[in-house]
Amino acid sequence: MGFDSLVSIYYFYIVFLLVITLVNYRLVHSLVGRTFIAISQDEDLAHSLGINIVRVKLISFIISAIFAGVAGSAIRYV
Repeated sequence: MGFDSLVSIYYFYIVFLLVITLVNYRLVHSLVGRTFIAISQDEDLAHSLGINIVRVKLISFIISAIFAGVAGSAIRYV
């Protein structure tokens, strides 16, 4: 798959942006997203409710690394 013109790269970025926005929206409004919010508000309370803080922070780190990797790979075409 080749991107010969700037217009094709532009449309690729727009589609990519929409997909990432949809994934981010679904993530925030899921159980995992609510767990992220609970940990950011009060870590001790989230731990007392039975949330595994280390596991959720690791998941958060992995998701952010995926988003950063995707953004970094998209910059390569510019």
